[in-house]
Amino acid sequence: MYLSPFADELLKLAHLTVLTGGSGAGKSAWAKKNKDKFDLVLGIDTGKTVNGRYISPDRAERTRLRGITEDRALAASAAGKTVLVEGYPKGLLKHPRVMAAADKRMVLGTGKLKRLFRTGKRSVARGSNLREDLTYVLKGFAKEKKDWKKLTEYGPFTKVR
Repeated sequence: MYLSPFADELLKLAHLTVLTGGSGAGKSAWAKKNKDKFDLVLGIDTGKTVNGRYISPDRAERTRLRGITEDRALAASAAGKTVLVEGYPKGLLKHPRVMAAADKRMVLGTGKLKRLFRTGKRSVARGSNLREDLTYVLKGFAKEKKDWKKLTEYGPFTKVR
């Protein structure tokens, strides 16, 4: 099939970008700051903070919500839109179709101390339990290497700040 040079240029514009990083790395802040560079920005977190507690739907609902997010991202990308999907490494592993289709993968390179500080600041702003949030991040440091290894099987990541 022959594509004109014009159509070829349009295809180059359509892409699916994945942004990841550890807890407290600033993924959501980066996505908000750069949202005008994308037609669609999606986060993969299925829970939210309510009255200082993190609330997550049951497993079946999380699976359904992940499917919707994947479908939206893939459909928009196929329609020629630029799409950013941001999320924690372990969460992105639960979106294999997005990871396989992504033609650009980015990781926020933020040090552990800075991530702890950002997590604490975010906990205070949300009204969530500071000790629980920091413990979650500290436990995550130990688990991240395994998740990173699985993520890099989808392709290389570009480090951003």
